[in-house]
Amino acid sequence: MRRFLALTVWAMGLAWVLTSVVLPPGSASAALPAAVPAGSMAVTPPGGYISLAPSRLLDTGSGVGADQAAVAAYGTIHLQVSGRGGVPASGVSAVVLNVTVTAPTKAGFLSVYGEGDALPGTSNLNFVVAQTVPNLIITAVGTDGKVALHNSSGGTVQLVADVSGYYRSGAPTVAGTFGSLSPSRLLDTRTGVGAAKIAVAAGGTVHLQVNGSGGVPASGVSAVALNVTVTEPTKAGIMSVYGDGDALPGTPNLNFVAAQTVPNLVIAAVGIDGKVAFHNGSGGTVQLVADVSGYFRSGAATVAGAFGSLSPSRLLDTRTGVGAAKIAVAAGGTVHLQVNGSGGVPASGVSAVVLNVTVKAPTKAGSMSVYGDGDAVPGTPNLNFVAAQMVQNLVIAPVGANGNVDLYNNSGGTVQLVADVSGYYLATISAATVSAGNSHSCAVSTAGGVKCWGLSTLSDGSTTNSAVPVDVVGLGSGVKAVSAGLGYTCAVTLAGAVKCWGDNTYGQLGNGTTTSSAVPVGVVGLGSGVVAVSAGEFHSCAVTLAGAVKCWGFNAVGELGDGTTAQSVAPVGVVGLGSGVVAVSASRSDSCAVTSLGAVKCWGYGDLGAGASTQSAVPVGVVGLGSGAVAVSAGGHHSCVRTSAGAVRCWGDNAQGELGVGATSESSVPVVVALG
Repeated sequence: MRRFLALTVWAMGLAWVLTSVVLPPGSASAALPAAVPAGSMAVTPPGGYISLAPSRLLDTGSGVGADQAAVAAYGTIHLQVSGRGGVPASGVSAVVLNVTVTAPTKAGFLSVYGEGDALPGTSNLNFVVAQTVPNLIITAVGTDGKVALHNSSGGTVQLVADVSGYYRSGAPTVAGTFGSLSPSRLLDTRTGVGAAKIAVAAGGTVHLQVNGSGGVPASGVSAVALNVTVTEPTKAGIMSVYGDGDALPGTPNLNFVAAQTVPNLVIAAVGIDGKVAFHNGSGGTVQLVADVSGYFRSGAATVAGAFGSLSPSRLLDTRTGVGAAKIAVAAGGTVHLQVNGSGGVPASGVSAVVLNVTVKAPTKAGSMSVYGDGDAVPGTPNLNFVAAQMVQNLVIAPVGANGNVDLYNNSGGTVQLVADVSGYYLATISAATVSAGNSHSCAVSTAGGVKCWGLSTLSDGSTTNSAVPVDVVGLGSGVKAVSAGLGYTCAVTLAGAVKCWGDNTYGQLGNGTTTSSAVPVGVVGLGSGVVAVSAGEFHSCAVTLAGAVKCWGFNAVGELGDGTTAQSVAPVGVVGLGSGVVAVSASRSDSCAVTSLGAVKCWGYGDLGAGASTQSAVPVGVVGLGSGAVAVSAGGHHSCVRTSAGAVRCWGDNAQGELGVGATSESSVPVVVALG
């Protein structure tokens, strides 16, 4: 009986539904409106980044990841990375490795690339005899899950490689995702590649075209991963790499002295003309080399694992007191650097930051480790140095739960530290609650922000479907609960206000109108004092701090419970409940509530649990549930409660076995579900 009236209601004035929602025959549209606890919203798309605690994958000096032997002249290590150190066994396009060359017997360079690819004509590290040199590398992973490290020198070397993250495989299409490339040389001023065949003049700038070169797309790129090498400098100085057209930043990427060859990975912003600028901040000439190994898609980063490119900004300088005390870092000392909310990094929701870290004026030899605050000090240094040496290295550093990054001085002397940020990666969001509507879903993060996804979620200010979560405008924080209905959603803020957005044909947004809204609007009279909300099909209900229930929206069969069948575009009180209600659930054509005494009462049309299929514009008691109930969920044609003893009892339509009693006969009173 219930279904026939419901189908009549369905047909009334719902042209918008017929054009946007397709339901299976006989299905109900109302979701379980009560928000339920959720786990991790791991939505990392192809090209998204997953940060890992640093882990050693290779050490030829101790036999980790390869034989315990120095790598021979022109020899290659075939390093298994997939399935190790937190890297998945499959689905990985590239890994982030901090690679260190130590104890080389002759000068040369090291090339790192995807196993199975041809040896590229590019280098990642340059070294001289007896030098220890680290460099961060974003390298493609071969189809067998391996990375190749080739020693291009006439002598032996020892190699160390530590992994700190990886990128998902697949074509990057979402803003901020990474496209891995086989290394390709875009710039070499010694040979005329990418610029004139001439050393870069003192104070000179090279404007390098990167878009459309070396596999980088011709457009839609926010940043590129470049291994930049300064060689043959005639005087000491610095090199800054930045988006062409931007102001010259006060944050160098490489520091050098006369005649030194220095490499460093740079994740460089790309200018609107598709170019990257290289500025020689020295009083002499330099030769420049730049090899590309990947790119990031342009657009605002919104999903987990996406990269947000920033103009370089100084977060730490112990010489001047920026970001920490104006004092050298003591032997064995740690700097706790606040990165969230600094230099353009968001205040929350960040998994890692891109830092160019420089050690200056060390008084003794040692190493520097950079890691998430609160984690144990890893046995994987990011920089190695000797007394009086200046060393820099790019670090993709995990961010601690408090938004800090730690820098640990593992030496017996003092050091000065500098750190410049140039980007960040969004974290996988942990959801506190989640609610599934008819054709869309929403979740509240542990940080109190709301994200929705699915059919015309109408939450990010547009009416466009989204296959990934999008932020709800104005609800980035301060929300404690959300409920998704049919084409609309409602949320409760920490202040107890109710805000709704989406379709408003019947006043279900409760803002005093029937005008739909793509952004949240306040519900009339519910600016505070609300503890829970439930979005049904065309009506909504809320519970106040005082235990009262108020409903609004469609009311053709009494689902608002105010004793009438008049539609209301603002909340009206449900009669006969008084105070003491602890939970409410709005459905398709009825609503149910649980009182503080554990009684269940329902109103509207259909199987209200009162012993017969009926219509009531005021609450009626559910048979056998005068006490003991703690939660209720009203579905399209049936309802269920959970008792304080943990039992589940359901009533209503049962054509599909939705009552869970082993038969398909409907019941107008609650029956016990055998959960086993």
